[in-house]
Amino acid sequence: MAREINGRIAADSWLRRRPMAVDVAIAAIVALIALPTSVSLTWNSDWQLQGRLALIVLIVLIHACVALRRARMKAAFAVVSLAMLVLVIAPALGGEAAIQMGSEFAPILLPCSIAFPVILYSVAMYGRGREPRIALLVAIVGSTITAVRLWEPGNLTTGVPTGNAWRLFISGAMLASVIAPWALGRFRSVHEAYVGALEEQSLRAEQDRVHETERATALERSRIAREMHDVIAHSLSVMVSQSEGGRLAVERDPSIAGPVFSTIATTGRSALTEMRGLLGVLGSADLSGRAESQGARSPQPALSDLGALVDRVSAAGTSIEMTERGSRTDLGRTGELAAYRVVQEALTNVVKHAGPGASVDITLIWSSAGLTIDVCDDGRATNPADNGGRGLAGMRERVELIGGQLKVGVHEVGGYRVHARIPSSVTTTGEAQQ
Repeated sequence: MAREINGRIAADSWLRRRPMAVDVAIAAIVALIALPTSVSLTWNSDWQLQGRLALIVLIVLIHACVALRRARMKAAFAVVSLAMLVLVIAPALGGEAAIQMGSEFAPILLPCSIAFPVILYSVAMYGRGREPRIALLVAIVGSTITAVRLWEPGNLTTGVPTGNAWRLFISGAMLASVIAPWALGRFRSVHEAYVGALEEQSLRAEQDRVHETERATALERSRIAREMHDVIAHSLSVMVSQSEGGRLAVERDPSIAGPVFSTIATTGRSALTEMRGLLGVLGSADLSGRAESQGARSPQPALSDLGALVDRVSAAGTSIEMTERGSRTDLGRTGELAAYRVVQEALTNVVKHAGPGASVDITLIWSSAGLTIDVCDDGRATNPADNGGRGLAGMRERVELIGGQLKVGVHEVGGYRVHARIPSSVTTTGEAQQ
């Protein structure tokens, strides 16, 4: 079944790519059906030789126009319409042709006239704007003229009805001969447009899916970059600070070496644990499809880890006082990670830029709307961004991504201040639904 469908699709695609070949084939079929009889009846008529030759040339021209029904649509329709008018007003064909048909007959009754409905169908299907309506009007006028020419049946053949029955028959036949192909052409035109719209919609949906995948991949890479910066910058800053301070302290008191190295080792192990989770995401074959599940399985820090973070930085020689007020609300996993990273980045900047002997006040204020974080130090009021770091930009991007706010700058009493608001998961969900 699938092979049959694929075969049909391939054949349809081949035909669409070769419209001229299709039209020539259709013209050949129509000519094979109608041309021999039309030429034979014309040649056997009682017209003069010049008239018969001229009519045969006209008949061949009519069939040739079928091959140009799309390549030169308007010209083909105009030529065939004029040719049909000539056949309508031309004298009747007599002689041996009349004997074959049962009586003299108008040239419009030659089989070659079948070409006109074919051309009319093509204009109705492929015409643009007013072209199909103009073609229908021309066809109706032509069918009316033809009906007038054939209004009296005469002795065409035996068994042909006479009087009003014949007139009713010829009027209906002429009208149907133009309405039917025109309506079929319009139907095919609408159908083709509908199929084309579906194909375009499908293509647009596929492009949107690719763009969404690329966007999701870019967002995940940005998230991983922020995580790696936070982990590496904080851990290395604490380790370097502890190493430098410990080296000087050990010279005065060798017994301090144990706690110093213990802090360095703890900080390094914590950094390695987080890095393994991030590298696991980076190693995923499909960032857009699997990164979220990998991230969910990796050991990401939360607010419960703030105590350990403060202890590590305190052990590096920075005086930290943390105060928490209010009843905790649910921030969600992403909100807790963002809160943790804000405090981590703020402490990292204190260690790197505030100078020796700086102290830090961390205030966590809970409310129904979420968590407000204030990290203030009394060290040198240095903007970390001035030193080429991207930590503040990453911090701001992380907070704003979940609907929060971040303000950083020199504190009014000296030092540097980081102020962040992390919305609760309930608030974030409500805003998303609105």
